[in-house]
Amino acid sequence: MLTINSSCYSDSKIDLPNYEYPVVATSAGRYALFTRDCFREDHPGRQDYHLLYVKSGKLYYSIKNKQHCIQAGGILLYNPKEPQHYECFLADAPDIYWVYFTGNDVDNTLSGLALSPGGAFPGTISPEYDAVFDNIINELLYRKLHFMDVSSMLIQQLLFLISRNICTMTYISSRNDLILEKVVAIFNSNYQQKISITSIARELNYSSSWLSKTFTKHFGLSPKDYLTNLRIEKAKSLLLSTMSIKQVAELTGFPDQMYFSRVFTNREGMTPSQYRQKHLDTALVSTSEAEGTVIKRR
Repeated sequence: MLTINSSCYSDSKIDLPNYEYPVVATSAGRYALFTRDCFREDHPGRQDYHLLYVKSGKLYYSIKNKQHCIQAGGILLYNPKEPQHYECFLADAPDIYWVYFTGNDVDNTLSGLALSPGGAFPGTISPEYDAVFDNIINELLYRKLHFMDVSSMLIQQLLFLISRNICTMTYISSRNDLILEKVVAIFNSNYQQKISITSIARELNYSSSWLSKTFTKHFGLSPKDYLTNLRIEKAKSLLLSTMSIKQVAELTGFPDQMYFSRVFTNREGMTPSQYRQKHLDTALVSTSEAEGTVIKRR
């Protein structure tokens, strides 16, 4: 473990609340692992608030014996008297800023910023955070004139920045969810026809590259693969009917029977006919791919 830089107004182990300011930072620092395999903190709970920002790497924390992971950009915020259990590992190359803060109006400040302590917040890696943390550290380290007043302003600035980034991410995520719902609805309504993410993007007034990237990140599948899977699932249902393989291909948006059979076989590990035979009572139904018909046995 290496403390890159840290400072405090008074002994940080004497974590008494400070009621002179609405919100004020009393101790701050930055640390990283360079040689030690692991760093672990187990504290029964301080009297002030504790905020950690994962600049890079990962931070693991536990609540009620259940472990969670914070990725780079994330924020962890502890309440006063809340047990603190967190750790980081050399393999993840962690670089973490931290700050203790207190005041006579912290609860209202956090509530107004939608920052409920006692949990983690996803976030983005922000150079703005670095600058504010470094300024807090320097103010508490050099203690120039009015340093506590400046510290109070800086911790409030940090909290406002975090709140703004989280709200922005939430808005973007909600907007993206609505867009992706529209894409999926279009797929479900038009899978029988020739359709592409380019045409959908044009219809929704977004670039095809952005829409494809956003879709893939959300579903873990490209739009093309998602649509293909949808068509295959629809085809599997139709294969249990008396339709010919050719008809099934046409009704599920495949350009021809040969292409449909090839894709189906790659996805399912068997031909459409083999799938049909496996899932139907072969005493009642047999297939004739050559004629593209289904012959019922009597």
